[in-house]
Order: sequence, then structure tokens, then C-alpha cells
Amino acid sequence: MAHRQWFDELAGRLMPFGQAQGDWIVHAVRAGPVRFDVIADARSGFADIVRAFYAATELDRPEPGVFQVWCLDGRHPRTLPGLHLSGAGVRACFEAARQGGAHQLLLPDPARGLITAFDASRGLGVFHAEDCARLPSWERYSPLKSFVHLLALQAGAWLAHGGSVADARGRGVLLAGPGGSGKSTTTLNLLRQGLNSAGDDYAVLAPGEGACQVHAVYRTLKLHPSAPLAIGPGLDGEPWEVDATTGKQVLLANRAGEVGRLVPGFRLSAIAGLRLAPEDGAAPVRAAPGFMHFALSSVQQAPYWADRSLAMAKRVYEVAPYADVAVARGAAGLSGASRRIVELLER
Repeated sequence: MAHRQWFDELAGRLMPFGQAQGDWIVHAVRAGPVRFDVIADARSGFADIVRAFYAATELDRPEPGVFQVWCLDGRHPRTLPGLHLSGAGVRACFEAARQGGAHQLLLPDPARGLITAFDASRGLGVFHAEDCARLPSWERYSPLKSFVHLLALQAGAWLAHGGSVADARGRGVLLAGPGGSGKSTTTLNLLRQGLNSAGDDYAVLAPGEGACQVHAVYRTLKLHPSAPLAIGPGLDGEPWEVDATTGKQVLLANRAGEVGRLVPGFRLSAIAGLRLAPEDGAAPVRAAPGFMHFALSSVQQAPYWADRSLAMAKRVYEVAPYADVAVARGAAGLSGASRRIVELLER
């Protein structure tokens, strides 16, 4: 079945709302210019992972004109059209998704039993997992990230892979860097010192005329067991789960409208490119240029419409000063990096 026919059949089975059989719960998710409704079966694990969003409000039914993301599992074998692709066919789907011109993206992951489908023309998306209990950790604690990424680009914004901190004036710093560079630990350390945040791992960035606004997407915070921090006073967030893949303790910070350190957004005043400092005696690693260090991790996290993503990253990079920040291991290294970020914030 051609992809266009597959999407036609999918729309016929799901739209309008109420046509598909099931006990559906609808949540309106908002992150600045990104707006979509999540529709999940109340009996599935998808109804639980919606908790990870910062701003998710339960509705009676989807809002007219708002993009719909249907979360389906093995309870709905007849809702999803049949899909039979060879290894070459799967690779072709991902290659087409990297290009910016495709309005229908089909992203099958047979090894994990996942299917992501995005139909921009109909305002319809599907995330299918055969078994929610086997979801990869990144799909549980930062759910539906591919949809946030694509919808942000459609809205003239960009999903950045980075932590963030902000002061009471509404000005803040984005902490950019690849996994393991200290984004979450540094963010949590600065939260303990009284700063606010729009998230420790992802945020939606909306550049405008000479400025950029940062918007919270998720309320999950992650604390690595080796981090020189502990859950306690000054570190907002209730323990949720331990990530079985990384061993990190996952915390749930406040929701939108609740009192807490997580805020809806702030104005970007600087970008801190976090890099782990080399161990004593180790040869220094040649640093990538600032823009590449800032942008590539985000593009790798969601490698769809890559040219558009890099172009939007460039717009963000041009409106905020960038500084390299080395993060040495241990409490002293964390304190030093945190002081450097506070200096950037106070400029």
C-alpha cells in the first residue's frame, strides 16, 4: 500500500472523533506556539505518560482546528492500517522524513514495535506502541518529542535539546549539549540555588525580531545517581520513577498554574554550551565550533526536516550570545559551571 493510501485509510478510521471505538481521554498540550491534542485510551499506559507534559489540560473532546495525536497500543489492532515494509522500505521512510518538503511522515521502528505517523495536511498524527510497558525511556519521560519538533517547525519555532535556568526578571540561559554533558545536573543545582527553569532536557524556542522566547514542554526532571546532588529541600519535584536504562531518578516538577520552580517561559539572554572537562592527565578533546555544538545534538534527537531545523537553530544562535562552559566532575566542578552560568545571566 502506498504511503498516501495508508494515510487516507488512517484518517478514515480515526476522524471525526468518536468514530474510533475506545474509551478515549483527550488532553490539550501547549508549549508556546506549539499546540496539539493528545487522544489516548484510558486503559492504556499512554494516559499516564501525559503527566510528563508541563501544560496538559483534560478536555471532553478535541478542539476544532488543533492537530490531533492519537496514541494507540495493541488494544486497537483494527484502527491502524496494515503496514508491511522491508528493511529498505523502513530506511526510505526515514530518509524522506529528513527532507523538509514531505508533509506526510511515516516512521516505523519494527525493532521496538513503534510507529510514528505525521500528516500535516490533515492535522493528524499517530504514535503506536504495541506494548506501553516496553516504551523506551525517552518516549516515557519526554513523550511525543517528534510531534513537538515537527509542530514547532511549522509554527516558526524549534525544539532544543537543552536545560534552562531563568531569574525572577524573566531572563534566562539555555544549557545546550549532548547527553552526558551535565545539562540536568547543572539545571537542578541552579534550581536549588533559587533560579527557575523551563525544563532540564528540552524546550521550545521561538525566535523573533532580535529576541527569542523559551517555552516549557515537559515537567520531568532527571537526577543521575552519580550527581553530587540529593533530593531534598530546595529541589522541587516529587519522585516519579527510576529510569531503568540510565538509573536516573525521574522527578515531576510543578504543572502550569502551580507554584514551583518550573515556569512557562522566559526571554533568552545567553546560550551556554556545556562540555565535560577532560579528566586529569587526559588529552584535551578538540572542541566543535559553537554553532555545531549548540545545534547538532538537537538535530540528532529529532532528525526530521533537518534543513528546516538547522535554519531555525541558526536564527536562535544569531540572537543570543554563546559561551563555552566546561563542567568538571565532582561538586567543585558543578559549582564552578553553575557560577559561570549565573555570570552569563547577570550580564
